[in-house]
Parts: sequence; C-alpha cells; structure tokens
Amino acid sequence: VATVSRTMRHPDMVRKETREKVREDFGARGAAPQEGRPPDRAARYEAPTPDAKVTEDLNKALDGASELDAPVVARPTGKKPAIDEADYTSRLLRAKRRARDDMKKKDE
Repeated sequence: VATVSRTMRHPDMVRKETREKVREDFGARGAAPQEGRPPDRAARYEAPTPDAKVTEDLNKALDGASELDAPVVARPTGKKPAIDEADYTSRLLRAKRRARDDMKKKDE
C-alpha cells in the first residue's frame, strides 16, 4: 500500500485530522469544556478602583494637571437686561432702512 503525502490528501481529511490533533492538544493541557452551569450572560466586568496615591504619583510623574492648576472661572452674571419693545422695533426699522438704501445703491 502506497502512502499518500499530506499535500495529496483530500482537504476534508486534512481538516478532520487537524481538528482531532487540536482537540488532543487542548485536552492534554486541561482546557476541556467546562461542565456545569453556562456562564451568566448578564455578568459585567467591573474594573477595580485605582488607588488614589498611585494615581496622584502617576499624574505628577507625567506632568499632569492638579487641582491647583484648575482655571479660574468667573461666576455667571445672571439675566441679561430686558430689551423693551420700542428699542427692538427701532433696531428693526434701522435695519430695514439700511437694506433699502443698499438696494438703491446697487440699482444706481
């Protein structure tokens, strides 16, 4: 009986042999499928909270900002003064007049 080299064998046979070999290798390492309950799909990863001192030291080492470097921000000034109706109307009339004058200059 002549032996056929691996390159000459049918691809399905090669896949099957490879699958079996991988299963054997994983089985030898103890990575067999887990038995028992399946993993909880609602479980979430929660990162551990960093140690405050380590974080502070890291910020200093990397020249990070500190609480003392925070910018000084002025307080908001409250409500803007109300514009009465007469002032608003006069501004609109002035804008209308300017637009009319600009149109006349274009026509000339």
